[in-house]
Amino acid sequence: MSDTRITSTQTVSAIALLSWYLLAGGPALAASPNLWWDHLGPLDVSQAECVAKGKQLLSANNAGKIRAGEDSLHAKNDTTISVIECLSFGKGITVSVVVSSNDVEKGDKLFNRLKNGMTK
Repeated sequence: MSDTRITSTQTVSAIALLSWYLLAGGPALAASPNLWWDHLGPLDVSQAECVAKGKQLLSANNAGKIRAGEDSLHAKNDTTISVIECLSFGKGITVSVVVSSNDVEKGDKLFNRLKNGMTK
């Protein structure tokens, strides 16, 4: 008979993975088969300027309800989840843009607008 006990380390790892999955969009993200991702930089802007520009772009493109952090933005509407990360890395700010959407055309347009807008 095999030993099927789960250790506390395995339990903590499973809880951490599930928490990350749910915070990252959970079922909505998993149900969205279309994903666009790119990173830009390093850009010669401050982290605050990067976040402000990302927030303006998400608002201008009706990306949905926006949650802002010190270095990141998350927007979600009925069909799309968008993330902009402004990370201090090396000599500048590296920007990651991620869009996941059930609507291929809208997702692609939003991704390109965010990506191009962050580099202007």
